[in-house]
Amino acid sequence: MILLFPFGLTADQITFWGFVAIVVAVLLSLWSSIASTLAAKYAKNAPTKAEFKRLEEHAIATLQHLHRQVRREELSPKANRVSISIRSMSPVDDLLLVVIVVRDPTVRLTHVDLLNESGESGYVYGTSETLQIDSKTYNAAIDSESLKRLFASGVQSRNACIRVYMIIEQEEVKRDVPVILANVQMPMDEQHQHRTGWMIQGEI
Repeated sequence: MILLFPFGLTADQITFWGFVAIVVAVLLSLWSSIASTLAAKYAKNAPTKAEFKRLEEHAIATLQHLHRQVRREELSPKANRVSISIRSMSPVDDLLLVVIVVRDPTVRLTHVDLLNESGESGYVYGTSETLQIDSKTYNAAIDSESLKRLFASGVQSRNACIRVYMIIEQEEVKRDVPVILANVQMPMDEQHQHRTGWMIQGEI
């Protein structure tokens, strides 16, 4: 058997180690390919700067929402101490112009909801922005279709609800005011005819 110098290897040994070197090279090449593929996949799936920014903005918005929710809960007792009176009367086919009087002039109303009952289970039949008349008086216009739907639901002369939204310490909070909604006979019009109208009133 011929020895090959300077390493003292025979031809068979060189063939064997050459085969081993080829196998190792193939394995290294395969591993490098796998690593490159995984790196490319990670780079593709990794969040971009824009996605990071959206996540950050979403987290900030969520924290702000939770903070405002806690703040509203803190201000709820103040809202529940605000005295409010509501009353109005109008023909059934006209807008019901509701007069809302708030005893606290530091409170500013924003809008009202018409509900079939107070509390979270109440269903909203209509919404109206409020118009400030003076420091304590506001108007809100409720359309006749909302009143008809509410009346048809069976509320009739039983307690319905006007949910009043107000600004206290720069936060919007609410208070439910139970009201009586009923069909009434209004005074005669210019043609001396009786008219059917809506009457709504409540105080808390």
